[in-house]
Amino acid sequence: MEESDINTLINTSLSTENINYMNSEGMALFKKNLEDRSNDDSALKILLYFFPVNSSLEKNEKEFWFMKYKDVENYNEYKFAKDILQCYNQYLSDKDSEAFDYNILKKIVLFKDYKFIVEFLRALKDYDAKIIAIFSYIEKDPSYFENAFETIIEPQNIQKKSCINIIKDYLERKKVLLNLQKSLEMIKVYNDFLGKEKAFKNDLINDMNFLKKEVNELKKDNATINENISKLQKDNATLNKTLNKNISKLQKDNATINENISKLQKDNATLNENISKLQKDNATLNENISKLQKDNATFNENISKMKKDISELKDRLDQIDTRDTVKMSLRYPYKMLFTGSK
Repeated sequence: MEESDINTLINTSLSTENINYMNSEGMALFKKNLEDRSNDDSALKILLYFFPVNSSLEKNEKEFWFMKYKDVENYNEYKFAKDILQCYNQYLSDKDSEAFDYNILKKIVLFKDYKFIVEFLRALKDYDAKIIAIFSYIEKDPSYFENAFETIIEPQNIQKKSCINIIKDYLERKKVLLNLQKSLEMIKVYNDFLGKEKAFKNDLINDMNFLKKEVNELKKDNATINENISKLQKDNATLNKTLNKNISKLQKDNATINENISKLQKDNATLNENISKLQKDNATLNENISKLQKDNATFNENISKMKKDISELKDRLDQIDTRDTVKMSLRYPYKMLFTGSK
Protein backbone atom coordinates (compact mmCIF):
# COMPACT_ATOMS: atom_id res chain seq x y z
CA MET A 1 0.00 0.00 0.00
CA GLU A 2 2.83 2.39 0.89
CA GLU A 3 4.69 1.72 -2.37
CA SER A 4 1.54 2.30 -4.42
CA ASP A 5 1.18 5.74 -2.78
CA ILE A 6 4.58 6.84 -4.11
CA ASN A 7 3.92 5.20 -7.47
CA THR A 8 0.52 6.88 -7.81
CA LEU A 9 2.06 10.28 -7.08
CA ILE A 10 4.76 9.72 -9.73
CA ASN A 11 2.13 8.66 -12.28
CA THR A 12 0.29 11.91 -11.53
CA SER A 13 3.52 13.92 -11.94
CA LEU A 14 4.20 12.35 -15.34
CA SER A 15 0.54 12.29 -16.46
CA THR A 16 0.67 8.51 -16.88
CA GLU A 17 -1.50 5.65 -15.59
CA ASN A 18 -0.66 2.26 -14.11
CA ILE A 19 3.07 2.45 -14.90
CA ASN A 20 5.33 0.91 -12.25
CA TYR A 21 8.05 3.40 -11.31
CA MET A 22 9.17 1.41 -8.26
CA ASN A 23 11.62 -0.88 -10.12
CA SER A 24 14.88 -0.17 -11.96
CA GLU A 25 13.26 0.45 -15.33
CA GLY A 26 10.55 2.68 -13.87
CA MET A 27 13.07 4.70 -11.83
CA ALA A 28 15.17 5.23 -14.97
CA LEU A 29 12.09 6.45 -16.83
CA PHE A 30 11.22 8.85 -13.98
CA LYS A 31 14.81 10.15 -13.87
CA LYS A 32 14.86 10.72 -17.65
CA ASN A 33 11.64 12.73 -17.44
CA LEU A 34 12.99 14.92 -14.61
CA GLU A 35 16.29 15.44 -16.44
CA ASP A 36 14.36 16.63 -19.49
CA ARG A 37 12.68 19.21 -17.24
CA SER A 38 15.85 20.14 -15.31
CA ASN A 39 15.76 23.71 -16.62
CA ASP A 40 12.78 24.06 -14.25
CA ASP A 41 14.12 24.62 -10.69
CA SER A 42 11.23 22.74 -9.07
CA ALA A 43 11.77 19.66 -11.24
CA LEU A 44 15.52 19.88 -10.57
CA LYS A 45 14.92 19.81 -6.80
CA ILE A 46 12.75 16.68 -7.14
CA LEU A 47 15.50 15.11 -9.27
CA LEU A 48 18.15 15.89 -6.62
CA TYR A 49 16.08 14.34 -3.83
CA PHE A 50 14.94 11.19 -5.65
CA PHE A 51 18.28 10.60 -7.38
CA PRO A 52 21.18 11.57 -5.06
CA VAL A 53 24.59 12.33 -6.60
CA ASN A 54 27.20 9.59 -6.62
CA SER A 55 29.08 11.01 -3.63
CA SER A 56 26.07 10.64 -1.32
CA LEU A 57 25.76 7.78 1.12
CA GLU A 58 22.12 7.35 0.10
CA LYS A 59 21.88 5.58 -3.29
CA ASN A 60 19.16 4.06 -5.46
CA GLU A 61 19.60 0.39 -6.20
CA LYS A 62 16.65 -1.90 -6.87
CA GLU A 63 14.34 0.66 -5.27
CA PHE A 64 14.43 4.31 -4.21
CA TRP A 65 16.91 4.97 -1.40
CA PHE A 66 14.26 6.36 0.98
CA MET A 67 12.13 3.18 0.87
CA LYS A 68 14.18 1.69 3.70
CA TYR A 69 12.76 4.38 6.02
CA LYS A 70 9.09 3.63 5.34
CA ASP A 71 8.64 1.71 8.60
CA VAL A 72 10.16 4.43 10.78
CA GLU A 73 7.46 5.75 13.10
CA ASN A 74 8.27 9.47 13.19
CA TYR A 75 8.32 11.82 10.17
CA ASN A 76 11.18 10.55 7.98
CA GLU A 77 12.80 10.56 4.53
CA TYR A 78 10.10 8.33 3.03
CA LYS A 79 7.16 10.43 4.23
CA PHE A 80 9.04 13.54 3.12
CA ALA A 81 9.40 12.01 -0.38
CA LYS A 82 5.62 11.60 -0.61
CA ASP A 83 5.05 15.17 0.62
CA ILE A 84 7.45 16.80 -1.82
CA LEU A 85 5.84 14.81 -4.67
CA GLN A 86 2.47 16.23 -3.63
CA CYS A 87 4.01 19.73 -3.54
CA TYR A 88 5.45 19.12 -7.01
CA ASN A 89 2.08 17.97 -8.40
CA GLN A 90 0.51 21.14 -6.99
CA TYR A 91 3.27 23.17 -8.65
CA LEU A 92 2.56 21.48 -12.00
CA SER A 93 -1.02 22.72 -11.61
CA ASP A 94 -0.44 26.34 -10.53
CA LYS A 95 3.18 26.93 -11.75
CA ASP A 96 3.92 28.95 -8.60
CA SER A 97 7.58 28.24 -7.79
CA GLU A 98 7.59 30.47 -4.68
CA ALA A 99 4.61 28.56 -3.25
CA PHE A 100 6.39 25.28 -4.07
CA ASP A 101 9.52 26.30 -2.10
CA TYR A 102 7.41 27.59 0.79
CA ASN A 103 5.47 24.30 0.98
CA ILE A 104 8.71 22.28 0.92
CA LEU A 105 10.10 24.32 3.82
CA LYS A 106 6.88 23.71 5.79
CA LYS A 107 7.33 19.96 5.27
CA ILE A 108 10.97 20.12 6.44
CA VAL A 109 9.79 21.54 9.77
CA LEU A 110 7.85 18.28 10.33
CA PHE A 111 11.16 16.44 10.89
CA LYS A 112 11.40 18.18 14.31
CA ASP A 113 14.34 16.59 16.21
CA TYR A 114 14.86 13.81 13.67
CA LYS A 115 18.56 13.79 12.64
CA PHE A 116 18.84 17.49 13.61
CA ILE A 117 17.32 18.41 10.20
CA VAL A 118 15.26 21.33 11.57
CA GLU A 119 18.27 22.58 13.57
CA PHE A 120 20.28 22.58 10.34
CA LEU A 121 17.47 24.52 8.66
CA ARG A 122 17.70 27.20 11.41
CA ALA A 123 21.44 27.48 10.78
CA LEU A 124 20.61 28.27 7.13
CA LYS A 125 18.29 31.24 7.95
CA ASP A 126 20.35 33.72 5.86
CA TYR A 127 21.30 31.19 3.18
CA ASP A 128 19.53 31.37 -0.18
CA ALA A 129 19.69 27.71 -1.35
CA LYS A 130 18.09 26.26 1.79
CA ILE A 131 16.14 23.44 0.10
CA ILE A 132 19.06 22.00 -1.90
CA ALA A 133 21.29 22.27 1.21
CA ILE A 134 18.71 20.34 3.27
CA PHE A 135 18.43 17.67 0.57
CA SER A 136 22.22 17.30 0.54
CA TYR A 137 22.22 17.08 4.35
CA ILE A 138 19.53 14.36 4.33
CA GLU A 139 21.38 12.41 1.61
CA LYS A 140 24.81 12.94 3.31
CA ASP A 141 26.43 14.44 0.21
CA PRO A 142 29.96 15.70 1.11
CA SER A 143 30.54 17.16 -2.37
CA TYR A 144 27.82 19.76 -1.83
CA PHE A 145 29.28 20.86 1.51
CA GLU A 146 32.73 21.15 -0.06
CA ASN A 147 31.47 23.25 -2.99
CA ALA A 148 28.87 25.35 -1.19
CA PHE A 149 30.47 25.80 2.24
CA GLU A 150 34.17 25.20 1.38
CA THR A 151 34.17 22.56 4.10
CA ILE A 152 35.32 18.95 3.91
CA ILE A 153 33.10 16.73 6.06
CA GLU A 154 33.03 12.96 5.98
CA PRO A 155 29.60 11.62 4.84
CA GLN A 156 29.07 9.70 8.09
CA ASN A 157 29.61 12.94 10.08
CA ILE A 158 27.15 15.11 8.16
CA GLN A 159 24.00 14.47 10.21
CA LYS A 160 25.67 15.45 13.50
CA LYS A 161 25.63 18.62 15.62
CA SER A 162 29.35 19.08 14.97
CA CYS A 163 28.57 19.38 11.23
CA ILE A 164 25.83 21.92 11.90
CA ASN A 165 28.18 23.98 14.11
CA ILE A 166 30.83 23.95 11.38
CA ILE A 167 28.34 25.19 8.78
CA LYS A 168 26.93 27.77 11.20
CA ASP A 169 30.46 29.11 11.92
CA TYR A 170 31.21 29.19 8.19
CA LEU A 171 28.05 31.13 7.39
CA GLU A 172 28.71 33.60 10.24
CA ARG A 173 32.30 34.12 9.04
CA LYS A 174 31.01 34.49 5.50
CA LYS A 175 28.53 37.07 6.75
CA VAL A 176 31.28 38.97 8.60
CA LEU A 177 33.52 38.83 5.54
CA LEU A 178 30.63 40.00 3.38
CA ASN A 179 29.95 42.91 5.75
CA LEU A 180 33.68 43.71 5.82
CA GLN A 181 33.78 43.63 2.06
CA LYS A 182 30.82 45.97 1.93
CA SER A 183 32.57 48.28 4.44
CA LEU A 184 35.74 48.28 2.37
CA GLU A 185 33.75 49.06 -0.71
CA MET A 186 32.06 51.92 1.16
CA ILE A 187 35.49 53.25 2.26
CA LYS A 188 36.73 53.04 -1.32
CA VAL A 189 33.62 54.85 -2.51
CA TYR A 190 34.17 57.51 0.21
CA ASN A 191 37.85 57.99 -0.75
CA ASP A 192 36.88 58.25 -4.37
CA PHE A 193 34.28 60.77 -3.30
CA LEU A 194 36.87 62.88 -1.42
CA GLY A 195 39.16 62.90 -4.44
CA LYS A 196 36.27 63.77 -6.68
CA GLU A 197 35.12 66.43 -4.18
CA LYS A 198 38.48 68.28 -4.47
CA ALA A 199 38.32 68.14 -8.23
CA PHE A 200 34.70 69.17 -7.95
CA LYS A 201 35.65 72.29 -5.94
CA ASN A 202 38.15 73.36 -8.60
CA ASP A 203 35.61 72.71 -11.29
CA LEU A 204 33.07 74.64 -9.22
CA ILE A 205 35.34 77.72 -9.00
CA ASN A 206 35.92 77.61 -12.74
CA ASP A 207 32.24 77.18 -13.32
CA MET A 208 31.46 80.16 -11.06
CA ASN A 209 33.87 82.41 -12.96
CA PHE A 210 32.36 81.21 -16.20
CA LEU A 211 28.86 81.82 -14.85
CA LYS A 212 29.78 85.40 -13.77
CA LYS A 213 30.92 86.09 -17.30
CA GLU A 214 27.76 84.54 -18.64
CA VAL A 215 25.65 86.66 -16.23
CA ASN A 216 27.26 89.87 -17.51
CA GLU A 217 26.60 88.79 -21.08
CA LEU A 218 23.05 87.94 -20.14
CA LYS A 219 22.57 91.39 -18.57
CA LYS A 220 23.60 93.01 -21.83
CA ASP A 221 21.37 90.68 -23.77
CA ASN A 222 18.55 91.42 -21.31
CA ALA A 223 18.84 95.19 -21.95
CA THR A 224 18.62 94.56 -25.68
CA ILE A 225 15.69 92.21 -25.13
CA ASN A 226 13.89 94.87 -23.04
CA GLU A 227 14.35 97.43 -25.83
CA ASN A 228 12.99 94.93 -28.34
CA ILE A 229 10.07 94.17 -26.01
CA SER A 230 9.27 97.90 -25.74
CA LYS A 231 9.33 98.21 -29.52
CA LEU A 232 7.19 95.12 -29.90
CA GLN A 233 4.69 96.51 -27.39
CA LYS A 234 4.38 99.71 -29.44
CA ASP A 235 4.03 97.73 -32.64
CA ASN A 236 1.48 95.54 -30.91
CA ALA A 237 -0.54 98.62 -29.84
CA THR A 238 -0.53 99.88 -33.43
CA LEU A 239 -1.47 96.47 -34.72
CA ASN A 240 -4.30 96.18 -32.17
CA LYS A 241 -5.62 99.59 -33.24
CA THR A 242 -5.58 98.55 -36.88
CA LEU A 243 -7.13 95.22 -36.04
CA ASN A 244 -9.89 96.85 -33.99
CA LYS A 245 -10.64 99.21 -36.87
CA ASN A 246 -10.77 96.35 -39.35
CA ILE A 247 -12.90 94.30 -36.96
CA SER A 248 -15.36 97.21 -36.61
CA LYS A 249 -15.57 97.53 -40.40
CA LEU A 250 -16.02 93.79 -40.77
CA GLN A 251 -18.79 93.83 -38.16
CA LYS A 252 -20.60 96.59 -40.08
CA ASP A 253 -20.11 94.74 -43.36
CA ASN A 254 -21.39 91.60 -41.69
CA ALA A 255 -24.49 93.45 -40.46
CA THR A 256 -25.12 94.73 -44.00
CA ILE A 257 -24.63 91.24 -45.40
CA ASN A 258 -27.08 89.88 -42.82
CA GLU A 259 -29.62 92.53 -43.81
CA ASN A 260 -29.15 91.69 -47.50
CA ILE A 261 -29.48 88.00 -46.71
CA SER A 262 -32.71 88.71 -44.80
CA LYS A 263 -34.02 90.74 -47.72
CA LEU A 264 -33.01 88.05 -50.19
CA GLN A 265 -34.76 85.47 -48.04
CA LYS A 266 -37.95 87.57 -48.09
CA ASP A 267 -37.66 88.11 -51.86
CA ASN A 268 -37.07 84.41 -52.28
CA ALA A 269 -40.20 83.68 -50.26
CA THR A 270 -42.20 86.10 -52.46
CA LEU A 271 -40.66 84.56 -55.57
CA ASN A 272 -41.62 81.10 -54.35
CA GLU A 273 -45.20 82.33 -53.78
CA ASN A 274 -45.31 83.82 -57.32
CA ILE A 275 -43.89 80.61 -58.75
CA SER A 276 -46.54 78.64 -56.89
CA LYS A 277 -49.24 80.98 -58.22
CA LEU A 278 -47.87 80.79 -61.78
CA GLN A 279 -47.80 77.02 -61.50
CA LYS A 280 -51.48 77.04 -60.51
CA ASP A 281 -52.29 79.52 -63.37
CA ASN A 282 -50.34 77.35 -65.76
CA ALA A 283 -52.32 74.32 -64.66
CA THR A 284 -55.57 76.25 -65.23
CA LEU A 285 -54.28 77.45 -68.62
CA ASN A 286 -53.38 73.89 -69.56
CA GLU A 287 -56.88 72.79 -68.64
CA ASN A 288 -58.37 75.62 -70.77
CA ILE A 289 -56.10 74.76 -73.68
CA SER A 290 -57.16 71.14 -73.39
CA LYS A 291 -60.80 72.23 -73.39
CA LEU A 292 -60.24 74.58 -76.37
CA GLN A 293 -58.51 71.76 -78.23
CA LYS A 294 -61.52 69.57 -77.62
CA ASP A 295 -63.88 72.44 -78.68
CA ASN A 296 -61.73 73.09 -81.75
CA ALA A 297 -61.93 69.44 -82.70
CA THR A 298 -65.72 69.59 -82.36
CA PHE A 299 -65.79 72.86 -84.36
CA ASN A 300 -63.67 71.29 -87.09
CA GLU A 301 -66.01 68.35 -87.19
CA ASN A 302 -68.97 70.75 -87.50
CA ILE A 303 -67.23 72.71 -90.29
CA SER A 304 -66.52 69.48 -92.14
CA LYS A 305 -70.15 68.54 -91.77
CA MET A 306 -71.28 72.00 -92.94
CA LYS A 307 -68.94 71.80 -95.93
CA LYS A 308 -70.46 68.47 -96.76
CA ASP A 309 -73.97 69.90 -96.39
CA ILE A 310 -73.05 72.94 -98.52
CA SER A 311 -71.61 70.65 -101.17
CA GLU A 312 -74.79 68.62 -101.18
CA LEU A 313 -76.88 71.83 -101.35
CA LYS A 314 -74.76 73.11 -104.15
CA ASP A 315 -75.29 69.87 -106.06
CA ARG A 316 -79.02 70.13 -105.49
CA LEU A 317 -79.02 73.80 -106.59
CA ASP A 318 -77.14 72.87 -109.70
CA GLN A 319 -79.66 70.16 -110.40
CA ILE A 320 -82.53 72.63 -109.80
CA ASP A 321 -80.90 75.23 -111.97
CA THR A 322 -80.40 72.71 -114.77
CA ARG A 323 -84.03 71.61 -114.50
CA ASP A 324 -85.27 75.22 -114.61
CA THR A 325 -83.05 75.93 -117.56
CA VAL A 326 -84.48 72.95 -119.44
CA LYS A 327 -87.97 74.01 -118.54
CA MET A 328 -87.33 77.50 -119.80
CA SER A 329 -85.80 76.17 -122.96
CA LEU A 330 -88.77 73.95 -123.64
CA ARG A 331 -91.30 76.56 -122.65
CA TYR A 332 -90.18 79.03 -125.33
CA PRO A 333 -90.53 76.76 -128.37
CA TYR A 334 -93.79 75.52 -127.00
CA LYS A 335 -95.00 79.03 -126.62
CA MET A 336 -93.86 79.84 -130.09
CA LEU A 337 -95.53 76.86 -131.49
CA PHE A 338 -98.60 77.39 -129.51
CA THR A 339 -98.82 81.07 -130.49
CA GLY A 340 -98.17 80.39 -134.18
CA SER A 341 -100.94 77.83 -134.33
CA LYS A 342 -103.53 80.37 -133.42
